[in-house]
Amino acid sequence: MRYSAIEIIQIISALFIACIGFYISIYNIKKILKNKQAKIKINFLIIFILLVASVSLFIYTILSMNSLYNTWVLLNWLSLSLEALIIILISYLLFFSNQQKNDC
Repeated sequence: MRYSAIEIIQIISALFIACIGFYISIYNIKKILKNKQAKIKINFLIIFILLVASVSLFIYTILSMNSLYNTWVLLNWLSLSLEALIIILISYLLFFSNQQKNDC
């Protein structure tokens, strides 16, 4: 089965974003367990959503690589939605959650 360049870029970007999201969520879980923070529930919920979205994007991309021609539209929209969710959560965890702690 031959893939086009767009399909290969889609698969690589989905796997890359999923791995980064997984790494950041595990890092933040370790940081929360090490340092007791006041906003543990909100951050933990966001980290848990990021972890679930990263794992589901990774598994979905691996499973759908063989059936890519049959479900290209579904794969494209679902993986793009998961990628957007992961990028939004990563940006919040890296930039905005630290900024709120520094303002207090």
